[in-house]
Amino acid sequence: MDGQVDIQDGDSLKPVPRVGIGLWTPGLPVSTYNSSLENGSFFINGVSEGFQRLELLGLPQHTYVASVRERDTDIPTEGFRVSGNTSIHIILGSDGGTITGTIVNSNSEKVHDGIVVLLPDHANRYTNHYSGSSNDDGEFNIRDIAPGDYHIYAWQSLTGGAYLNTEFMAPYQRSGQSVTIKSNEHLTLADLHIQ
Repeated sequence: MDGQVDIQDGDSLKPVPRVGIGLWTPGLPVSTYNSSLENGSFFINGVSEGFQRLELLGLPQHTYVASVRERDTDIPTEGFRVSGNTSIHIILGSDGGTITGTIVNSNSEKVHDGIVVLLPDHANRYTNHYSGSSNDDGEFNIRDIAPGDYHIYAWQSLTGGAYLNTEFMAPYQRSGQSVTIKSNEHLTLADLHIQ
């Protein structure tokens, strides 16, 4: 399998070196891995044909994944079918937004070490999710967010990536706060209540 990693720079694309690209079969460790070269290209040997998930490591600071495509098709977060001639194009963005705010409990008291999660509303392609924690003053700061529509949630505590489990999230679907992140926007939420 091969591909290219570029970053959107105005109306043009520029190659991005040293981005780690891993492929893994759900339930198993990363099976194959390589990094993009100086010209942004990469090649991964020994790829098992079949359903794989993509993992990207070492993105440049202040960037996000704008899209991952195989020819004209968006690759979903859940994974995609890989064959010997699969070629993908990864495009990064650098115009991400920032969201800051304060986590509070039902008594409007600030919550320290709380967990904040930002989940995209449209998850039919390779999409971004974000998480962070609050400091001693209950404040959180999440940067480099891909522009788009999201719901934001907060918990006093949370085990690992439970928020990526649809069954776990089902009871919270109506309680998340809707937010829209625009390019280079800094959005502030006054009080984000824990679930």
